[in-house]
Formats: sequence, structure tokens, C-alpha cells
Amino acid sequence: MALMDKHKVKRQRLDRICEGIRPPILNGPMHPRPLVALLDGRDCTVEMPILKDVATVAFCDAQSTQEIHEKVLNEAVGAMMYHTITLSRDDLDKFKGLRIIVRIGSGFDNIDIKAAAELGRIGQAVALRAKAFGFSVIFYDPYLPDGVERSLGLQRMSTLQDLLIHSDCVSLHCCLNEHNHHLINDFTIKQMRQGAFLVNTARGGLVDEKALAQALKEGRIRGAALDVHETEPFSFSQGALKDAPNLICTPHTAWYSEQASIESREEAAKEVRRAITGRIPDSLKNCVNKEYLMAAAQWPTMDPASVHQELNGASAYSAWLLNLVKKVAVQMLLNPGSRSSEIDHLSNSPKLNTTLNNWNQIMSAELLPPGWLQRTLAVMLWLSCGSALRLANQMACTARSPATYILVFTGQWNPTTFPKQYPMFRPPAQWSKLIAVSHSSRFHLWQEGSLASQGVQMFAERGVTAALIKETKEVKKSTKSVHGVYRAPGISNGIGHTSTELHMQPRSPRLSLMGKIIPSPDWFVGVDSLDLCDGGQWVQEVSLDLYPYDAGTDSGFTFSSPNYLTVPQENITQITSQNPNHPANSFYYPKLEKLPPLARLTLTRQTGHLPGHKQFSNHILREAGSKRYSETPLDCEVSRWSSWGLCLEKCGRPGVRHRTRYILLQPANSGTACPDLEEGETCFSENCI
Repeated sequence: MALMDKHKVKRQRLDRICEGIRPPILNGPMHPRPLVALLDGRDCTVEMPILKDVATVAFCDAQSTQEIHEKVLNEAVGAMMYHTITLSRDDLDKFKGLRIIVRIGSGFDNIDIKAAAELGRIGQAVALRAKAFGFSVIFYDPYLPDGVERSLGLQRMSTLQDLLIHSDCVSLHCCLNEHNHHLINDFTIKQMRQGAFLVNTARGGLVDEKALAQALKEGRIRGAALDVHETEPFSFSQGALKDAPNLICTPHTAWYSEQASIESREEAAKEVRRAITGRIPDSLKNCVNKEYLMAAAQWPTMDPASVHQELNGASAYSAWLLNLVKKVAVQMLLNPGSRSSEIDHLSNSPKLNTTLNNWNQIMSAELLPPGWLQRTLAVMLWLSCGSALRLANQMACTARSPATYILVFTGQWNPTTFPKQYPMFRPPAQWSKLIAVSHSSRFHLWQEGSLASQGVQMFAERGVTAALIKETKEVKKSTKSVHGVYRAPGISNGIGHTSTELHMQPRSPRLSLMGKIIPSPDWFVGVDSLDLCDGGQWVQEVSLDLYPYDAGTDSGFTFSSPNYLTVPQENITQITSQNPNHPANSFYYPKLEKLPPLARLTLTRQTGHLPGHKQFSNHILREAGSKRYSETPLDCEVSRWSSWGLCLEKCGRPGVRHRTRYILLQPANSGTACPDLEEGETCFSENCI
């Protein structure tokens, strides 16, 4: 037999596509059938009966996207996969038309998405079975909606520490992501009850195997059962667990049976079918990133029914405005002496609504009083700019020339002033790029008490500037209320400087600014509509302290909280020392009346003309590190004692049992030190045989 290139063999294998029987062609040509690929599987006999009437199904038997046929990369709308292949962001970019990925089995840490750990179906199934055996079941899940625990008859813990300290047996049922790697480590093991048991059937990376081995040898954990491991395939002869006592290991097969394998493949195929024949994500049963799809679709397309037929595609707002113009015109035509104060309440006038129904008759030439055209035009002009003109007369900038400013942003976020949960690594405390906009009074980049736009949300959550800049430039193009968009480099530490140059125009004298706090859920510092023009004069210098704001789109409490979408979205609010009023919040300092400033903004007008948009390097500025920052003392806070653990003894002899408590808040800056976290007492077992 002649030898062939292994990649050619794989591509020939791919070409054996499991074609279903095409339905008869109805009236007119039939659209091409969508292509669905089983990426790392070797046959599609289970999936074929479910999908054959709506799609062409292919199997690739690939271990990377380099082994996937170009036809699949270009045309596949759906993909099914096991755990063999990994899809990174670069891998996903290779697929041109992919709409859905279905992971056969549990977990999705081999797909590059924002994963969420939750009390899913497996956790619920284990909990209900444990209850049947007389266990008292508690759980911790930061993502599960309130009230689910009541429907299941379970007790919910508010923190992971509370769960660990009250459990005799801890069972893990969550996906692996960047936030929970080594969830069970030396620190969390010390928070568990003495002699507790650990079960992991989720993902091996959740457990630090070195810390677990040491705890088993010391007896802090009485026994462990692992179906998943940090390195797979697992080998007892290698790794940290090779000498650990009281350990049961299985090779990631605890779930397996022939029927379970078939059912998981059938469910995956049904999910793909729902995606092809229905609407994404509404038709899907187990969509793990539905909140991101819903967030991306928060700006609905225009409903054709809401478009006025005479306005050439204008929105329903424009139709409403036309109706209001009509109402005002009717009022002034019927009552020539009407004043502007009376016009403010026109939209609620039943008489005018009745008159509006006869608009065409009113507009007929024989019914129009003299001067009707002038009056109508005057009313339309009043509606479009009257209020703005009155405001402009009071607050307009009458400076005769533009002004150039140097903007200096100084980060003051340091562990001395903000010791609570100060981020030291992965990632350390830092600042994103700054976005600054010069504009008129008709524009707001962001506003306290209002909802964040999609661009503000993406910037506050991820530090991504593209959507925010696009929104701003669209406003600039359509309304001319924005003059310039400026950026300044980010700062790699919590303390530091960044700067840029601004060019302000008299018609756009206001400045708005945003800088994301990294890491954080959706927190930022900023300025909303700072007016740099005082009547006919430009302000020479301005210095402002900056404080944190919450964009209202993510419900995380701490700097390193995983993504937790706020539904429904909330208004932008300022974060204070007691708001949010929760001890877990990273800015919660109840003994402080006011938070110290996180940053400082300085704007200095330049007397000479400096050609524009130049970013200034930090070396021209005074070193931020030389400043002495105020100390915020933090006393140690500890939890209540747990209940007593199991009694560790030999039959007929007294033993010892332990109880523990854990640190809620580490002391800092000469705060009160922590008390003992563990104590023991003599005990006698009641079940000695």
C-alpha cells in the first residue's frame, strides 16, 4: 500500500460527507443547505437522523483548526465538538459563517468565551440526590438568580468562604475560567473544616494538586475523590498526588455510559437544529453566553410600522415631532395671542388632538387666517431652536478665538490610601487609555443618573475604545455638537501621569472624560461636561479630584469579580465609602465619611499655539511617586466561628475536634491585628466501633 501524506488522508476522510436525503424541490429554486461540522468526532451516525432534513453534516476528526477543511471554515454555520479540539479567538476568526458552537458533554473551557460557573444541571442533580440520602445541602453560586434555592429546597451561602467553613464534604461543579483556576488551594483548604472530604468531577484546574496532596498527608482533608486532574491522561506514578493517602482517582470517566454518550450527542444535534430553524439565542436551551448576545442586540432595528409614510424613512420620533408642530400651529392659528408658556403643555390638550384630526381641513386655503404661513414657520423655528437659544443667551461662550489646553491625568490609586483588596497582580492596579471629548451643551459622553450607552459599557467593562469613539464621531457627523475626540496613553500602575493636548472651540467649550479602573467590573473615573469658558473668557487653569463611578452594567463587587451582567441595566452612579453598602465591595470603607480621590485632573491653558493632538511624555511632569499619600487604617475583620468539625480519634481514646473562622479583611496601616483563626477541644466519638 502506497504511503500518503497524513493531511491528505484527513482531507479525503472529510470529503466523505454524510449527506442526508434532500427533500423534493418545491416551487422555485431551493437555497443552499447549511453545513454543520462535527469538528473532533469520527462519525455522525447519531447526529445525522436529527439534522439530515435541514443541513448537510460533516465530520472532521481534527485536533486543531489547521486540520479542518477549507470548505468547513468558509461555509459551516454550526459546529459540534468534544474536548479534544480547542478554539481560541484566532481559531474562531478562521470560520467565516459560524453561528453556533455546541460542546458535547459538560464544560466549555476549550472555547474562548467569558465562561460562567454556576449551580447548573449537574450540581442540581447531585444536590437533590444528596438530599435523598439525608444530607443537609448548601451551595454557593454568584451567578444564579435569587429564589432558585427556595424552589430546590437548598440553603444558599453568600460567599465561598461561608460554604467551605460549613461543609463536611465539598463537591465542585463549575467550569474552569481565568477567575477560578486553583479555586481549591492552600488558602481555601485552610478555610475548610478539619477532616472534610473533597470531590471534583468538574475540571482538574480547579484544584491545586500540590496543596491537596499536602492536606491529605496532614489529615486536614480526610479523603478526596477526583475524576478530573490538572494533567490528563492522569498517571498515579507521576505528579503531586502519587504518594497522597485516602485518594480515589478515575480517568475522567465518571459520567460515561453508552446511553449517556448517545444522549449527549443527540442533545447537541437538537441544539444545532434549533439554531438553524429558530432564532438565536431565543430558541436555544443551553446558551452559555446569552447575556452577551442580548447586550449586543439592545439597540433594536427600526420597526417599519413606526416610520411615518411621509417622512422618507424618518423615525417615529420625527413623526411625533411633526404632530407636535401641527398642534402648535393649530394653537397659534386658532389663538393668535398664545404665549410660549402655554405651548409647553400642548401634547396633553384633548381639544388640540381633536382639532389635529381635521388638520387637512384646517390647512385648506379658505380656512386659513391672514399670515398663517409666517405664524407656522415661526412656530417651527421656535420648536427647533427656541429653547436652545434661550439657554445659549444665558450660557454661551463668547470668546473670540479657540484655546489650547494641556490635559494632565494623575493616578493616585495606591495601597496606602486604598488598602482593601488592592490589586497586586493578574493584573495589577493600572489605568486604561483616557478618552476626552470637546463638545457643546447638547452632548453628554456619560451622565450620572442616566443609562450608559453601548460604547460606554464596553469601555467601562473592557477598556475597549472603538465603540465609544464610533458613537461620538457619529454624533459629531450628525449634530455637530462634538468638536474633537482625544486620547491619552494608559498608565501601567495605579500611580502615574498621562497627558495630551486639547483644542477647544467657543461653540464647543465643554469637556467630558473617561478612564477605566483596571481591574474592575465596570468602574471608571471621569468628568461630565466641564465648561472651560466663562462668558467671554477661557479659564486659565482647572484642577479636579476624580472619584470612582459604576457604569451600572456589571454587578461585580470587587476589583477581580468575574463578569456578572446587570439585568436590567442600572443608571450610572458614584461609588462612595458606603455605597454600595456591602462589606465585600472593594471601596467599602465605612469609617470614612468620604473616599480619598482616586486621581486628579489638571487643565492648563497654553498661551502660544501648539499644533495639535500631540501626546506629551511623562518625563516633563513631576514624579507621582514622590508624593506622600494619606494612610487609611484597616482593622482585621474575621467571620463567626464555624460549627465543630468531625472528632479525630482512635476507638476508646479521646480525640480532638476543631473549628475555624476566616479573615474577612486583612489589617493594614497599623490597624488591629487578626485573632486566632482555629481552636480545638477534646472530644469522644459517638460512632466508635
